[in-house]
Parts: sequence; structure tokens; C-alpha cells
Amino acid sequence: MSLLRSLALSIGDPALSSRWLASIDGMNAPELVVEAINPGLTTIGSTQRFYAGLMQDFPDTANVPAISITFFETDDYKVTAWLRDWLNLIYDPETEVWGLPIQYKKRMEVRLYRGDSNSPSAAFELLQVWPTTPAPFDFSYANAEGRVTVTAEFQVAFSKFWRL
Repeated sequence: MSLLRSLALSIGDPALSSRWLASIDGMNAPELVVEAINPGLTTIGSTQRFYAGLMQDFPDTANVPAISITFFETDDYKVTAWLRDWLNLIYDPETEVWGLPIQYKKRMEVRLYRGDSNSPSAAFELLQVWPTTPAPFDFSYANAEGRVTVTAEFQVAFSKFWRL
């Protein structure tokens, strides 16, 4: 069966009927609407060891790759202010003081809400999260809607995905 234009136009885009919202424990964050997230799952490396006359692979360390999250900015730039405040918990350039990990490593939950329901249908839980690299703003006419987004990379100690 070939994909006809009329059939292609009748297929709905699932992303239009849902939205991702993020919340961070212990942070006074605005409503964080997520445009894009790429959470990585825990990977387990391997190392070779000589065992019983053979070189064999054995599990090594577990690692969660850094994730990148793009948030929609609010009209009063609360998301940028919130991210700046979080980064200042790690290192405050005014006082030149480094924060303690217990102050800036947080638990983040990102939930998928469908447009027809107030209950989440899926979620990511990210433990010991902290921002590392905020991306610069991209002010251009390339975006027809004129939306401003904020992108940052986050280090994660452990991630879980579950369907609710």
C-alpha cells in the first residue's frame, strides 16, 4: 500500500496531543514545559580479564550519559532565572564559592501528560541531577512561531523510565 497524500494528511501527530512537564525536588522552579529531552539509560561497561586460561569480558562500571533538555521559556524569562540560580548553587561567581553536592544535586521527574487526561501516562525519574552546560539563546527568524527555548545539559547519577 502506498502512502497517499490524503492518507498522510489524515494521520494525527501524537506529539500535538501531549506535553512533557518537569519538576525538581527542593527547587522553586516555574512550570517547566519540556520541548525535547534525550534521557539515556544506564550503560554498563566491560573489561577484559585473564580467567581460567582465557581472556574474558566482565561487567565493569555503570554510567548514565549526560542528558540535554530543552525547555520552553516563559514570557518573563523565569526558566532562565531558575537555571541561573541553580548554576549559582554549584559555583557562585560573585562570591567565588563552590557549593556542596547535597545543595545542588536534585531529583528530577519528567512526566508525559496527554491532552485528554490530567493524569500522567509515562515518566522519567532522574536522580542526583545537576546542570552543567547551558546553551546560548538562539534569537533568529528561523522559528516562525517566535518561541524562545532554553537548553541545558545535565549530569545524572541514575535514571528510570516507567509507564503509569
